[in-house]
Amino acid sequence: IDRFALAGRLQVSDLAIRRGSGAEAGNTLIQLKDNNQVLAVVVGVSPNRITRADFVLG
Repeated sequence: IDRFALAGRLQVSDLAIRRGSGAEAGNTLIQLKDNNQVLAVVVGVSPNRITRADFVLG
């Protein structure tokens, strides 16, 4: 089972998990809420499949 490690002060509540569009259609983007910076692209996974349980504090 894969997990996403959050470094420093980053919390799950700081993230937006969104469906990709255009070149990223069919993928999920994990972005910072405050500036939309993309932290990860999860290929072939729907956003509703990624939950709080998929993240660990690093």
